[in-house]
Amino acid sequence: MRVRLSTLVPGVAPEAALAWWFDFHEGATDHDFLGVGVRRRILARSEAEVEMEDRAPLFRERVRAWREPGAVAFEGSNTVSRFRGAYRFTAEADGTRIALDAEIDLRGALRLGLPVARPLARAILRRDLEGHGEEMARELGQAGSQTR
Repeated sequence: MRVRLSTLVPGVAPEAALAWWFDFHEGATDHDFLGVGVRRRILARSEAEVEMEDRAPLFRERVRAWREPGAVAFEGSNTVSRFRGAYRFTAEADGTRIALDAEIDLRGALRLGLPVARPLARAILRRDLEGHGEEMARELGQAGSQTR
């Protein structure tokens, strides 16, 4: 299943947005806005790549993320899927457009639920993108972000 979403973060330059996005933290900091008790552990880190594991009640995810020109690419797996994609950062109007392009492969019998899974996955990823955009706007620029 392919998912494409984007959000505009006003007042933040693309280079600053990319650097902020790639600054992964241990603990609950990076997903605090979700309110579901996500805990992150950094497994390996270099200047260009990070491998991490996120855990929440009933959910586990392992991700490798790396920098590309104008993007943070990723691949990984979690309790329900395998995935790969990228967040791209481009200048737009008075800020940065963050565009997510991801391919998600559901595990096992969950593939049969694709018609239900597609809108659910989009909703979860939209909330994640909006939450990070709002955090970024507060920390680096103007308040608020606009998702489409």
